[in-house]
Amino acid sequence: QGANRKALDPLLCLFCLRDETLTLEHVVPDWIGELFDDVGPIGHAVVRRTGTHLFIKDSIKQEVRVPCKDCNSGWMSRLEKRVKRKLGPMIFNGQPTKLDRSAQSLFATWAVKTAMMHNAILEPPSLVPDSELHVLYKRGEPGDGYFVTIGRREATATSLPASLVNLFVRTAKYHAKVPGSRFSIAGEMNTFVLGIGFVVFEVARGLDIPGVSLYLESDDVRTPIWPPKLQRASLSWPKGAPYVMNERADLDALLRDKVERRKRS
Repeated sequence: QGANRKALDPLLCLFCLRDETLTLEHVVPDWIGELFDDVGPIGHAVVRRTGTHLFIKDSIKQEVRVPCKDCNSGWMSRLEKRVKRKLGPMIFNGQPTKLDRSAQSLFATWAVKTAMMHNAILEPPSLVPDSELHVLYKRGEPGDGYFVTIGRREATATSLPASLVNLFVRTAKYHAKVPGSRFSIAGEMNTFVLGIGFVVFEVARGLDIPGVSLYLESDDVRTPIWPPKLQRASLSWPKGAPYVMNERADLDALLRDKVERRKRS
């Protein structure tokens, strides 16, 4: 298992596979916290058949020791700088934006990288196998089988600070079309949901079956930005109805309670 491998070899960078001293990387990129005066505690949820586990972190500056120094200050830093220029205004004030295929691939790569960082703080089973980190590093984009969507979040810039950033792992229903056949495959899989300001991403690691197109439930409120065959030449954001995070109400209640208890103490 990935967790065991990291425990046995704490110096192995799972991105470049070099034995180097590992450095701290933010789960939620640092530049996002700089957009807002007070992001507040970060809400997390793991939603599985066995029940929903809600937890919060006091700071957006939570870090995980996963990449080596060269990866952290190299390609990962360059990725954040490229994404920040375009995604920042979308997150902060919902600025309408057109995304060409290159921008869609860039956002998808960033969303998968962020899912990998969030994965590092979760209890098993992992959403992302360790081997996928090296695939992202080697290809510079998500590996085969990933499905990434973007949507407009129901949150507003004036909502409770605790609602500005939420991260979820949820169980989503899917169906997959088999090429050259009338048949389709249906089932459930764990997906990673990242809601920041006005923007929401969902990342699914799909079926490793060549040619199969994966679709998640409620795709009418999200637009695929990965794989490339599902991209549009020009995607206008925002589009369609907002994506409603059902788990967010429970997280908001949990976070409000924490804020109130702090005020009384």
